[in-house]
Amino acid sequence: MPEHPPAAGDELLTVEELCDWFKVTKDWVYDEAEAGRLPYVRLGRRHLRFRRTDLEEYITTSTQQRTGRHAALPRSPLGLQPLD
Repeated sequence: MPEHPPAAGDELLTVEELCDWFKVTKDWVYDEAEAGRLPYVRLGRRHLRFRRTDLEEYITTSTQQRTGRHAALPRSPLGLQPLD
């Protein structure tokens, strides 16, 4: 029987594909993964893969944290908000 392709959300991305999608370097990907902030699946000893659904959740969580952090900061007298 032929295997069914994984659902779009279950797609596994390589480090290179993640770099292309996020527009970041390999160093950034490895740093985030090693710090435990970027979920991954290890294949063997050397290969990392990233589930698309996990990455979408990572983006959503990161955006919510950043928004929440800015909302909690006091406003300056000029009404300026701090930049990242």
